[in-house]
Amino acid sequence: PYVAQSLVGLADVYRALALPKEARPRYERALGILEAAVGPDSLQLNIGLLGLAEIALMEARPEEAVALAERAVKNVS
Repeated sequence: PYVAQSLVGLADVYRALALPKEARPRYERALGILEAAVGPDSLQLNIGLLGLAEIALMEARPEEAVALAERAVKNVS
């Protein structure tokens, strides 16, 4: 999980710099690592899911953004 946290941090920087092509693969890799470590419904996935949702919005992919955000909300419930 430490590698995943670092990847999310790096992806957050790229997102803040409006570099979605750099951020997306890092969020995706972090989510893969976390899903394997803690399961697909863990609350720990939410920061990556929401970051990836923001990237989807930056890339004009609103349907994907909504699906990712809804998944994050389900993890909280």
